[in-house]
Amino acid sequence: MADILYHRGDKGAALRVAEEVIEHAEPGEDRALALALWSLWDAHRLDQAEQALAEAGPDPAVRARVGLMTAITRCVAGDLSGSAAAVEDALADARRACCPELIVQTLTAAAADLLMPNDSDPAHGLRADQYLREAARIEEGLPQFTSPILSTPKTGLAYRAVWAEDLDEGRRLYDDQATRVSEVGDEGSLHQILWAWSDLECRAGNLGRALELASDSYAIAERNDDEGAKLVSLRAIALYQALAGPLHEARATLRRAMPAAAASGDELILLQCRAVAGLIDACAGDHAAVLRRVATLPEDLGAMGRLDPAKVVWVAAGEEIEARIALGQLEVARERVGQLEERSRLLARRRALGVALRGRGLLLAAEGDTAGAVGVLEASLQELEAIQAPFERARSLVALGKVRRRAKHKRAAREALEAAVEILERIGAAPWAANARAELRRIGGRSASTTGELTATERRVADLVAKGRTNREVAAALFITPRTVEWNLTKIYAKTGVRSRAELAHVRSKASSTDN
Repeated sequence: MADILYHRGDKGAALRVAEEVIEHAEPGEDRALALALWSLWDAHRLDQAEQALAEAGPDPAVRARVGLMTAITRCVAGDLSGSAAAVEDALADARRACCPELIVQTLTAAAADLLMPNDSDPAHGLRADQYLREAARIEEGLPQFTSPILSTPKTGLAYRAVWAEDLDEGRRLYDDQATRVSEVGDEGSLHQILWAWSDLECRAGNLGRALELASDSYAIAERNDDEGAKLVSLRAIALYQALAGPLHEARATLRRAMPAAAASGDELILLQCRAVAGLIDACAGDHAAVLRRVATLPEDLGAMGRLDPAKVVWVAAGEEIEARIALGQLEVARERVGQLEERSRLLARRRALGVALRGRGLLLAAEGDTAGAVGVLEASLQELEAIQAPFERARSLVALGKVRRRAKHKRAAREALEAAVEILERIGAAPWAANARAELRRIGGRSASTTGELTATERRVADLVAKGRTNREVAAALFITPRTVEWNLTKIYAKTGVRSRAELAHVRSKASSTDN
């Protein structure tokens, strides 16, 4: 009963039941299950989790349930090898018990990268896919939905689709699973799906949707008074803010999250928060601060077996490399670029490879090889243009613009930077767009963005506003935030010389007639 309450979101009631059993029951199966649940996701209660395993007894179904929860607690405590061993033992027990619900749960957990000791081995990914597909097949034959210990099999498949850059498939699976768990009232699973889906939309550049999903996940965590769930949601919100701004709001969110992450003992969420903090400092141009945040992140992740660059590193590796280059630490930067490129190619991670090539291009430029730098940066763009990665593509365009400007190729530099500004404005990455415009101003001369001509994003906003859409409706249509709409309207008014929405409608109507 307690574990059902827990995984449907009523964590407080579940823990109260578990504590009652721990206090009054004799050592044995019931107490083992209560101990395992009471320690679940809490690194400070690892001893109690191990005690639960010792008391579980011979029943394979009980051992599977206790072993699975113990594996998760070991993982949170940073013992990836121990967690992987425990979940494999739990899977063997679930198969012996011939319990399809337990087999689904343990297969899904065994496939999860956080329960495997080394995620840079391609064989690991093949095994994870095999486990998840088996779990999904079994689950489809069950008479009713079983609330998962970790995640549903299709949610696990969604994670893997995102890492492989199939964002449309990941979105489809998240949508499907969110609907399913909502129908049965499983708020614990819904929270997990929403924050992961928010990360997907950040990658895709749909920042307005990302904020909506992250905020909904936080509302669930707050409703259930689940501090661990709040922490995960805050990290998702901070990532959105690091991209869309304002940066002071992103920093404020992390000031709430990081002490809680440190106190929780969950090493992975703490590293994720550090990665987002490094992104914020990179946008602010504080290279020394970036290194204070993420200089040891590769080693820290490696110690946990987290070597796949498609995950945490997508918001940290580029920041560290660029900071080291800016500070003259070229040898370390070269080493980092080599590691990132090697792992990205090994695991076919195109986003991370695009980031690695951007770093290599900037490194070549710092060493004086401008022609080589331009070639590698163009290769970075080819990788990023093949996937949904507008933010990273814009950053590679900014890097290319900088290198071309230093080579006195002003027109080519302007073209790259204007393209970057257009992308960043379109997705609503306001502080990053401001940085790109500052680089554009360093070139001098005239550009489309300063001569009264609207950018592509501004034209889309102007046309929708001219049709009578509210700022919120425009934001929804363009997958940006209402604040980004307001920011674009300010620029549109300045460029067109109008002072109201009615005047803008008249101007756009005339422009449309002229075009026709």
